[in-house]
Amino acid sequence: MATDSQISGLRPDFESVLDRIAALQTRSEKIVSLVTAMISIEESQKAVQQNENLTRLTYLACVFIPLSFLSGLFSMQGDLGQFKKTFWIYFVIAVPMTVVSLLLTRFVYSNRSNFWKAARPQEPV
Repeated sequence: MATDSQISGLRPDFESVLDRIAALQTRSEKIVSLVTAMISIEESQKAVQQNENLTRLTYLACVFIPLSFLSGLFSMQGDLGQFKKTFWIYFVIAVPMTVVSLLLTRFVYSNRSNFWKAARPQEPV
């Protein structure tokens, strides 16, 4: 059997191990918070990239939706002999309609961006 003097001789070793465990626990908590912050930053960057991709997709849709609408509208014509005239009219109407659609999208997008910028709290300088 171990005596009290032998056990009390091990006490400094146990306290040293306990101190090291506490230090490792503190260090691991700091690492966990750092990793969590890094993951949050990475997810924010991915969200920004997805928003940029969605903006590009919106502009692309603003080009093709008016064009496809007009081509569907003009394809309802029964007389095939008037295709030259219809083809010319299509571009006379489709190009300005596409430009208006893009400008309208740009206007709405810039106003929305300005709204969100104004809604953010200002940081002290």
